[in-house]
Amino acid sequence: TQASIIEFRSFLVHLPSLFTKISFNTYILTFWQYVTNIASYFSVPFFFITGSSHGNHGISTSGQFFLVEFPLFIIGLYALVKEKIIWARHLYVWGFTTIGVAALTREAPHATRSFFLIIPVITITAWGLISLYSYWSNSYKTLVYKCTAVFLCLLALWNVLYYFSSYYVRFPVAYAKSWRFADKELSFFIKNEENKYTTIIFDKPAGFIYTSLLFYTGYSPDNFQTTAQWAPDDSEGFSQLLSFGKYQFRDVDWGSDYGSGKKTLIITTPDRKPQNALLLKNFYYPKKPVVFALKQEIIRYPVEEIAYVAVATP
Repeated sequence: TQASIIEFRSFLVHLPSLFTKISFNTYILTFWQYVTNIASYFSVPFFFITGSSHGNHGISTSGQFFLVEFPLFIIGLYALVKEKIIWARHLYVWGFTTIGVAALTREAPHATRSFFLIIPVITITAWGLISLYSYWSNSYKTLVYKCTAVFLCLLALWNVLYYFSSYYVRFPVAYAKSWRFADKELSFFIKNEENKYTTIIFDKPAGFIYTSLLFYTGYSPDNFQTTAQWAPDDSEGFSQLLSFGKYQFRDVDWGSDYGSGKKTLIITTPDRKPQNALLLKNFYYPKKPVVFALKQEIIRYPVEEIAYVAVATP
């Protein structure tokens, strides 16, 4: 947050110093950022259309709630305000408190930091459905009512099918990198091959997460805790794992590590592997289709990206 504030003020260095200090000082810009974060939580696309763009918080084809819930939410909110329902005040305080706290953090709007909005949003949406039913209850025998009810039911059903198709079919492929799809196959490969090597190095740029290896191989927690070596805490309080057992997590020095004469297995990426290195196996993300428009013509082709490569010393 401070970085963006400093960047903005850097564009104003040619203006009078007194003007920038009064109008764009750190306190005012920080407060404005907070107001902006609060406003971002009133985003219709975030809640009902596309959702979070982060691969760990959303699927990008649906919002945090179903799109068919949006009109019901508006109806429910209108009905609660118009009817002056006393208990609805708790929902308003609940919702605004959640937004006020979540807006204090970066990356707003943030899905997991605003989980507490689920209760007020669903309650208001349910009240909207009840209000809509009550409004039409006296005309349920009319043709317009029946057609509208059937249409809304079909729309809701299709919305649910669209979401689950996106989640169970598209999402695992489109976000395979975010959810580390290739880690499972690589972990099983290492478990079968580790007895052949004295050292196994995970090249740091490959980005392999050590917890994947612990989980998929069923590595002994006791062995891990007694042999793990950690780097000092960084400025944010995180400590990077350096090694445990025969596993090392660092930048590979190809001159010494590959030519050391030791039985070493190196996990790296295709662009980091030397051309003369002995390739054992490639590990791929799932094949996904790429479709885009080029001068009114639809171009489509499959893409299969390599996640890791396993290299053995001679």
